[in-house]
Amino acid sequence: MTKQLIPHDSRVIVKPLEAEAVRPSGIVIPENAKAKPTRGTVLAVGPGTWVSGEGITPIRIPLDAKVSDVVIYDKFSGVEYRRDDGSTVVILRAVEILAFEREVGEGPGAAGGSGGASSWKLS
Repeated sequence: MTKQLIPHDSRVIVKPLEAEAVRPSGIVIPENAKAKPTRGTVLAVGPGTWVSGEGITPIRIPLDAKVSDVVIYDKFSGVEYRRDDGSTVVILRAVEILAFEREVGEGPGAAGGSGGASSWKLS
């Protein structure tokens, strides 16, 4: 039987991206000097957070994150979890995601997108 890791509520499961071993200047970084990854690819997204109030029917607010997004998060965020296959994932709360790396024209903050967020071009 195959086990599946399913994020609860407003959680996302992220596969950390490896830090670069060689700097653009050509300097090789030894394994023990690499910083903890702060970028990762979203593997799974929880259903969102319930919002309710007096006289309001509870509704679930979906998350902005989507599977395959590349996200930036703080190195001390989330919980590391070692899977049965030996790989490690990070389980983050959605609010621990600092930014998304998306192609121009995708998702919230994109030209014509929803959310009204601004963006900054990386290259």
